[in-house]
Amino acid sequence: MGGFEFIFTFYSLLLGLAAANVATGLADVWRDRRGVALGWFVPVLGFIVLLLLMRQWVAYWNARELLTMTTPRLIMAACVALPFVFVSRLIFPGSSAAASLDDHFFAHRRAILVALAASPLAALVAGIVNWGSAPSLWNATGVLLPLALVPFKNRVVNLVGLMLLAARAVWGILS
Repeated sequence: MGGFEFIFTFYSLLLGLAAANVATGLADVWRDRRGVALGWFVPVLGFIVLLLLMRQWVAYWNARELLTMTTPRLIMAACVALPFVFVSRLIFPGSSAAASLDDHFFAHRRAILVALAASPLAALVAGIVNWGSAPSLWNATGVLLPLALVPFKNRVVNLVGLMLLAARAVWGILS
């Protein structure tokens, strides 16, 4: 097993944990659907996180010829993947469920949006540090779009912003 395989295994485990959190959260939401209003925000966030996870995994795989096992690369992999683990747990209510999932989102909106921006920010920093590549406007939108929603408490603004983020995630995984 080469250096890339070691770092890719670690990275894949973290991304897989986040995907499992989303799947488990969605299953819990489905199971408890009669007691809690579903809403739009949590399902859209689950969809976004799953697409972003897939995109990150593919991006790492595509860079396999360039990646070797070093401590800084391992740290950068953790910095990219761990925000997904955090947000994948935070978007779903625990045992102290809110009256609606939309209420849960708005109770934790800032932390969720900052965590959604943290992973692409870490990926941009990794690109700059590892390869000296300047971030593209497309990559910067992955950071800026969630952060742009932080000051807005309006439900329509947040839903439109999340739908734009979902569209960006779909485009990113298809391109």
